[in-house]
Amino acid sequence: MHSVSILGCGWLGLPLGVALKKLGFLVKGSTTHEEKLPLLHQHGIEPHVFDLSVPYESGSHFLDSEILIIAVPPKTRLDGGEQYKRQIHHLAATLKETPIRKVILISTTAVYPNTNSIVTEEQALPEHPLVVAERYLMESQDVKTAVLRFGGLIGPGRHPGRFFAGKTEVDLPDAPVNLISRNDCIHVITSIIDRNAWHELFNACADEHPSRREFYIEAAQLAGLEAPTFTNDRLRGKIINCDKIKARLGITFTNLHDTLRQLTASE
Repeated sequence: MHSVSILGCGWLGLPLGVALKKLGFLVKGSTTHEEKLPLLHQHGIEPHVFDLSVPYESGSHFLDSEILIIAVPPKTRLDGGEQYKRQIHHLAATLKETPIRKVILISTTAVYPNTNSIVTEEQALPEHPLVVAERYLMESQDVKTAVLRFGGLIGPGRHPGRFFAGKTEVDLPDAPVNLISRNDCIHVITSIIDRNAWHELFNACADEHPSRREFYIEAAQLAGLEAPTFTNDRLRGKIINCDKIKARLGITFTNLHDTLRQLTASE
């Protein structure tokens, strides 16, 4: 039985663990809060407390797996991601002491600047801390790594109609949205494992890119909430191109408006 450790069994990591269990994997999951351990156990996931900010202890069995999926949202609000970069650097150095030989790092399309253009994985980027963190793992001689730059995550409990409902003066009204459903995230991750798509960097988001004004007004109205109003700012954004992952893995993303209607119907 293949084993997978999921660092961060939260909104994405927990249902991902359930999906991998159904595929026959032995799944280990981590949380930073002991009170959440019973929830992981309840879903058939071997529970562990593991915190990126705490030095790894060799006695821990959380990293005794073949594959590590890093599903911890990088915190950039306070320091731009510098602490996260240091944590990933330490983790990358630690992995040589473990059985982990394959890694999937969940990153974000927020690393791309707003260039008012279509961007691909080949886009030249500044030394953003998250990009440096990706590189620590991609260039490691100890593990094979796939980096996934996901668009904004939507799904159960994250209905986009609530993001800006009733708010005024929301900026960037004409900027295109780059979003992906949680189900598609899980499908992408399991496909990487199934297809052995290592040493790769992939963008992943829905094919549709309506403007923020169009999409979030529609989302609020579908949810029965007050629609936001927007400023008259000039366009500043980007469209994330996902041709690479679709060609490499045969991925078909769920239509963004279908996702929106499904979320509304399920609530």
